[in-house]
Amino acid sequence: MPLAKIPYPAAGDGILSDTPYSWTESKVHVPYESAVAEDDGEALSRKGKYRTSSRRSSIARWENWLSGFAPSALRPWLLNLPMLPTFALAYCLISALVLSGYIYTGFWKSLGFNAASSDSSLLDHIALDHLLTKVSALYPQPLQLVPNALLTPPASLTFSACLWINEADVEYIEGWAAEWRGPLSLLIATNATPASPEHNGLTDKLAALQRKHPPLKQNLFVHLLHLDSRTEPRPNSFLNLARLLAPSPRVVLFPGNLSVVPPKTLYQTLLHQLPSSSSAMTIQGHSRKRRPAVLTSKERTSFPFMPLAPLVLARDDSTWCTERFFAGMPRVMDWEECLWQVWLANFGDIEVRQVQGISSSNDAPGAVGSAAVVRLYSL
Repeated sequence: MPLAKIPYPAAGDGILSDTPYSWTESKVHVPYESAVAEDDGEALSRKGKYRTSSRRSSIARWENWLSGFAPSALRPWLLNLPMLPTFALAYCLISALVLSGYIYTGFWKSLGFNAASSDSSLLDHIALDHLLTKVSALYPQPLQLVPNALLTPPASLTFSACLWINEADVEYIEGWAAEWRGPLSLLIATNATPASPEHNGLTDKLAALQRKHPPLKQNLFVHLLHLDSRTEPRPNSFLNLARLLAPSPRVVLFPGNLSVVPPKTLYQTLLHQLPSSSSAMTIQGHSRKRRPAVLTSKERTSFPFMPLAPLVLARDDSTWCTERFFAGMPRVMDWEECLWQVWLANFGDIEVRQVQGISSSNDAPGAVGSAAVVRLYSL
């Protein structure tokens, strides 16, 4: 077959003039500049495809690794999900941020930078009605309980003296106001009807005591318990309520008569005890788990302690005094049972602190159901 004649291309058609060309049957191969440019484009395209395929292969490996944790029946479905690696990476990133914030917050709390919450108590977040059912054994139920009837403003306090009296013994508060330098959580048991003239007269008398003794405006926390006329006196239950409503995380329970007062040095002595003691505060205002402490005389340093010995413990300690005797029994016997209960709850590991000037005596006026009192003489 004769070869077809191909015309020589004109100048400017893109053929290299000095490049030879060959003839074949019905074809001619001429190296054009466009062919060179086309080859370069194909090379760049191959590089891009290689990079894309590399990314896709990395994503595929990541998807295969993630799907490996799933059951075999779910793996094909997971691999067909769109944007699975993106969701997985976003989830991991959010989880890492949340975990880092949690660890960071816990770290600073452990260093004591959240000191404001260290003084809080578990009792602060429980309803009063629920607490009363746990610490009070009064029957019939009280008519009303008025916490902090004088609206004494709370302050940063460490120790509170917890006491209870009847409404006829209000005048004994004056002696404590002169000697006890700390706050008083005082429960007053009354048979007056709430909002009655007798109730108003009692609050007026307490307000007059505050005006007469200015420190009581910051230290006296009075809680009025309106009792049913059929309710028998329950000394330990009354003391539990005074402790429950105390304004400080540490309390000193005084079960005896208020006609005698503690020495002026007792509050400061308790306040400045060593950090390892039952009543001291640790550094940075944090409270630690401390053993209860019994304040007694040097003659009675082991159980049974002296009658009506004061007790130092945490306000939210798990041990609460219970009534184990019939109604009408003297308060000294009820209190001895309370000390025995605290002793057993701590397996005998309680502190015994000898306080100079403490001694027991017979009944004094002003106490209801008392067989003995604790006399605390000023040094």
